[in-house]
Amino acid sequence: MDQDQQQALDIFAKAWKSDNPDVEEAAKALCKGTTEAEDQREYISSTILAIHQYACTQPASIDLSLRIFHRAFQQYPNTIRNGYCSGPVAGQNQLKWWLIEEASCFEGLQSRRSTGTVNSHDNSNLDFSEQEVADNMTGVLAQIAEWKKRRRDQLITAAIFARCHALNVFRFDDSQRAEYLIDMGLNHRPGAWSHSEFFAACVLLRGCASSLSSIIKPGKMNEWRSQFARHLREHDFVIKSQAALVLRNLDGEGGPSDEDSRDLFSWGLWLV
Repeated sequence: MDQDQQQALDIFAKAWKSDNPDVEEAAKALCKGTTEAEDQREYISSTILAIHQYACTQPASIDLSLRIFHRAFQQYPNTIRNGYCSGPVAGQNQLKWWLIEEASCFEGLQSRRSTGTVNSHDNSNLDFSEQEVADNMTGVLAQIAEWKKRRRDQLITAAIFARCHALNVFRFDDSQRAEYLIDMGLNHRPGAWSHSEFFAACVLLRGCASSLSSIIKPGKMNEWRSQFARHLREHDFVIKSQAALVLRNLDGEGGPSDEDSRDLFSWGLWLV
């Protein structure tokens, strides 16, 4: 972690740990750090990575961190430039394009794995042979830890994507990107579908269902409702439990809702 990222992370952590977070104070500190940075584009990038990194250990903090960053880039002077634009739009667009690049399909290790093979029915899962477990337990545990990190990273990115939309940190011009990610998570096909993509789709939809419902094409929400209902019949209990959370959101009183980051990552919902 570079110095800029640590500075931004400290700002987010201080606010999160406060009983009464001062968004304005934190935003001013973040804006000041960006303004004084030798490389402003890199500082903004480090800020975005700090939001993600802190959320990996404190996922309920996503909304607060985004509110701080949103208020910070609203204060950017026009002297702040990053290749996307200048002033407030610079921070907004850099976050937007980071999410477009990062919110995608599950990606496992790019380098050759020393142990384990990708499961043929779930490409976010690994299979280990009896010999690998017996002879290379250290390697097996290391692979599981790395795979778990990548699954977690995808989930957190999906939540940030959703909450940016719901909190109006930025809005995509249309719903195509969100629809694509949710459809990908629901598309159960051998060798391509993954639990990680499904969980990310669940969190993404729950985090901005109400906001998204006003811009998606007619009938799309009902189509998703039917597909999530199908997962109640066809999969293991962990999949069923996440599908049930989505359906509870879509069919709750008042229709689809935008669940905040505290609700999305309430521990009771994930202990199954």
